[in-house]
Amino acid sequence: IEYKNVKLVKLKQNGRQTEVVAKGEKPVLTAEQVALLKGLDYSNNFLVYANITKNNTYNGEPESNYFSPHITVVPEKQAAYLPGKMAFLDYFKSNNKENTFNLDQKKLKAAKLHFTISRNGTITNIYYDGTCGYENIDKEMMDLLKKLPGSWTPAENEQGEKVEQELVLSYGIIGC
Repeated sequence: IEYKNVKLVKLKQNGRQTEVVAKGEKPVLTAEQVALLKGLDYSNNFLVYANITKNNTYNGEPESNYFSPHITVVPEKQAAYLPGKMAFLDYFKSNNKENTFNLDQKKLKAAKLHFTISRNGTITNIYYDGTCGYENIDKEMMDLLKKLPGSWTPAENEQGEKVEQELVLSYGIIGC
């Protein structure tokens, strides 16, 4: 129904909040919030935290709530794996079957493998954001990424210049 206030927070690569925060008491972004957004670069992450009033899903009555999506700044033309997205995902599935057969679902966790596609289309800056609960799978995911066949088209900014772009491969349990 309405936005009560909106806070923008720049995030670190690991998703943790930084001290870079811009608050607004109205539903329209302030000059400080616009400046924060304009100061972000490609692959920077930020959080939008908004206190809102919405209709209750069950009874239709207004209620206070919030939403807080995490957003990543992406280039105008994103990096692309030339064999295609499905080929990328299939590569990891088919080459990791032995490690993922008969896992204890209680031990399995959500994990992320971050990597950057450079200006020349190579994979660089590979790192984990946590573990899936199985070190052998984490290691295999990184090894598979390093040996990934095929090539990448680098990302481009609005002037058509090649730029780096960080990508994230989520694996383990399904979740955020």
